[in-house]
Amino acid sequence: MTEQVGKCSRSALTAACINCFEKEYETFLQSMDLSGMKERYEQCMAGINETVRVLDPKGEYKGTARGITGDGQLLVELEDGRTEKVYAGEVSVRGIYGYV
Repeated sequence: MTEQVGKCSRSALTAACINCFEKEYETFLQSMDLSGMKERYEQCMAGINETVRVLDPKGEYKGTARGITGDGQLLVELEDGRTEKVYAGEVSVRGIYGYV
């Protein structure tokens, strides 16, 4: 018997996730980076073109999320027009879902 989550079977959901992963992994293998998926990723990206807060060990700052680089770094445009690349750390997107 197939377990159901809402109206979706877990096995069908798992199979769909694996199929999507395999397709994206083949794209990744062609360049060994995210450049082939960058456009699709940015279309689904939470908070793109919205204000984000970056909690960096060197200091916290705010900017506008503009997308990602080919190797997956978050591009954050600062108020002075410079762009910072965020490789690791915490990025807050509070406010985009109506909470602060």
